[in-house]
Amino acid sequence: MSGRKPEGLLMIGELARQADVSLTTVKYYVREGLIQPACRTGRNMAYYDPSAVEVIGLIRKLQRERYYPLSVIKRMLSGPDADAPELALLNAIHKVDGTADESRCTATEAGRRTGLSPQQVGALHAAGLVTPEVRGRKNLYGAEDLEIMRLIRQRLDAGIPFEQSLEAFRLYGSALEAAVRADVDSFTAAAMVVPDFDAEAAARRIRVSDETLDRFVSLRRRALNRQYGSRRVEDLARFAAVLDEALRALPPLLERHGLADAADQCRAAAGGDCGRWPVLRRVAGRYRSLERSRGDVSASIAACVDSRSYFTAFQADGALGSQLPAWCLKLAWLSLAPEILDCGRAAADAWARFRRLDLPAGLADDLAALLQRREESA
Repeated sequence: MSGRKPEGLLMIGELARQADVSLTTVKYYVREGLIQPACRTGRNMAYYDPSAVEVIGLIRKLQRERYYPLSVIKRMLSGPDADAPELALLNAIHKVDGTADESRCTATEAGRRTGLSPQQVGALHAAGLVTPEVRGRKNLYGAEDLEIMRLIRQRLDAGIPFEQSLEAFRLYGSALEAAVRADVDSFTAAAMVVPDFDAEAAARRIRVSDETLDRFVSLRRRALNRQYGSRRVEDLARFAAVLDEALRALPPLLERHGLADAADQCRAAAGGDCGRWPVLRRVAGRYRSLERSRGDVSASIAACVDSRSYFTAFQADGALGSQLPAWCLKLAWLSLAPEILDCGRAAADAWARFRRLDLPAGLADDLAALLQRREESA
């Protein structure tokens, strides 16, 4: 038979193409004894029965959907199935629930099904939040990947920016990875010292462990959200009060530096009567909007977001005498803003620009010290 292809059999390259896997994968399965040549016509020439295509498909399915190791798959292919308790234990370890979607799809199709752009799918992949199967040059996304993408889409539809969802999922994913790794190691170490280890009992323990931990994580996350959410709401209420204190402390400071007109303008702003100064009226209005919204969470958040954009973009140019009060109010707002508003860089840029102005000696340092005291008391 040397040199002649047996009728009805496949060369290894043909087998790889029909099974839609790489040649390297087929060679690995042959080397591990998962598939056997139907015949050999030479030392380096073997042919395979077409049924091997289905065998490879079964191997891939068991790896992809049930995460069985090749050692178990080999036992299942070569003789009687593995014992039912052992398979139950493997299913518990790999979280197999019998509802896995067999279909996998490309990034383009995944985006079409979930409403995400190719760039967004790529960002999720790069962040490790979805883990496609690499088949040749294609990334194929499974049911869990698609569900994560749909969760992102749901957040987008609710108005949550993609970047924020990506960061939130990444934060939780990183924390969960560390917790799960430690939990699995602890569980495994405990199982190894149990006399008469029993696969069926171990599978039951794992399932109960999963169910209770899932519930615990949900309960604990809700409690922590209440705790930290309440704290952030309180931060906004304190911010309004601290801004008011800073505004009322500005006139004495400006008077000490011989800036009586600027002091009068700040005093008028604190009293809500600065109609004579259009720029100052608009700037002070941002203070008033936060004060008016105190106690209304959604209005406070909206006021802060709007004012952050305003003060970041606002440049109090012109003659220093007329613009100094506006500068002081801008610096106070950005410097005293809660950390959650992420104004640190904008504040640093504003201070750098302010210190380049022709200011009375010591004014910038005294203003910085005043705001520092207000920040520490917040």
